[in-house]
Order: sequence, then structure tokens, then C-alpha cells
Amino acid sequence: MAAALTAVVITALTVGCTSNADESAPPTLTQANARQRIESYMMATLNALPRGVRLTLAPERLVEGRSADQLVQPMATAPCDGDLNDTTGPVKAQVVYYVSGIASGQADQYFTDVRKYWASQGWNVTETELAVQSIAATSDGYQLIVRHGNATDDGVGPDVLILGGTSPCFSRTATGTTSPLPTVVEQR
Repeated sequence: MAAALTAVVITALTVGCTSNADESAPPTLTQANARQRIESYMMATLNALPRGVRLTLAPERLVEGRSADQLVQPMATAPCDGDLNDTTGPVKAQVVYYVSGIASGQADQYFTDVRKYWASQGWNVTETELAVQSIAATSDGYQLIVRHGNATDDGVGPDVLILGGTSPCFSRTATGTTSPLPTVVEQR
């Protein structure tokens, strides 16, 4: 189901930072500026892809019988230790989008294009599931993930990728109200 795919992405993003301190982040890192940095990395990645794709909060194509309201919604922040019951420790910002508008049969190429772009930026790119999921670690402590959708198991079409990102850890006191993510982000 789509919920399973989104949960896999969220899980992969929440386990990346396990520090109980805030040493990995600049003292001024807040939820708002962390999310802004993630969005800038995602926008640069989107712009490196062939024209015509966009980021969407829900996949534009679902397998028949599936509904976008069945998708797990990512949390705006996640505990750095991965413990969802932790209400006091540091957190990190996270953003998850679908890459929509991929031409039929081209998801593999777009997956490769994302990985190549990240590598060209000098980021450490690790393929965590062969030809299905890769994670990039940026030089400033952010993580990005790209993952294939799967029509049979996840409820999203076969030509969909998920793109997500998390920030370095920061103090829970640096969270605050952030505006909702745009439902669609177009290439520039």
C-alpha cells in the first residue's frame, strides 16, 4: 500500500540522526530554517531532472481502488533518536514529496538522474536498497532520500518516485509554527 511506502521513507529518514545532543547543528538552527534548507535541496534536485516533472504532496496516479487519503502523512519534525514516544529530546525537520509527471517507463532513469545529481554535488550517496532507494548525506548534515514507488505493493503508479529530506538535529525548543507545505512545486 502507499501507506507502507511512505512509512518506509519516513522510517529511513527518522533513523538517520541518533544524537541526543545538538552538536551536529549550528546553534541557530530552527525548524523553519531547517525546512527551508531541505526545500532548497529538493528544488535543486527537481531542477536537475528533465523538464515536466514536479513535486506533489500526493502521487498524481494511484493504482485503481487506492485513495490519496490513505497515505501516511509525514511529520513536520521527528525525534532524533527515532523514538516516537520521546517528547523532550532533540528533533529534526523533515519534508516528503512525490516526484510526479515522470514519463511512462522512465522512473529508473529519473532515479539514476537524482543519484547522479547528488553525487555531482559531492554528497555521499548510498544505495540502501538496490535500484529502489538511495540516501544522500550533504556536507552540512542534511539527508535526502529517493525511493521508487511500486504499483503492486504501495498503491502508487510504477512511474512515481518519492523524494524526502531531513535536517540535522536541533533543540525541541527551536520548533514553531511553519506554514503548510505547498501541494505542488514546479520546476524553475
